[in-house]
Amino acid sequence: MAAKGSRRGNLMGKPVLAILLFLSFCMSVVSGYGRLVGQRTEVRNVQRDEEVQELGRFSVHEFNKQLQQHGNKGTGGDGGLEFSRVVAAEKQVVSGIKYYLRVEVTTKVGGETKMFDSVVVVKPWLQSKKLLNFQPSTELWVRK
Repeated sequence: MAAKGSRRGNLMGKPVLAILLFLSFCMSVVSGYGRLVGQRTEVRNVQRDEEVQELGRFSVHEFNKQLQQHGNKGTGGDGGLEFSRVVAAEKQVVSGIKYYLRVEVTTKVGGETKMFDSVVVVKPWLQSKKLLNFQPSTELWVRK
């Protein structure tokens, strides 16, 4: 009878050990990235990141397209906005990748430089990107 009990105790320990190993693996993977899933992370070398610069271009294009569709001349004067560059970016893993961009633009009429904040969601597996928000930046930005 004692043999059965000790054998049973060994069987009970195996699932517990497996669960502990699995949990420790998960913790090491998450801590290995140094951030939590879903947290915003800074995009480094924004000036050289072609994907981020292209998303900035896309944001301005979509904004101008929306202005034309609504017959509104908008923030850029009569001619809309021209993309200059993305000066800062963060990304966040959601159901796709959400990019938070600080975009420098020039008004087509008057040539005034302005900053806009843009939010774009990219779903590579669907080959889609969608502009969620594009508005004048409320934060001051100093050119470096």
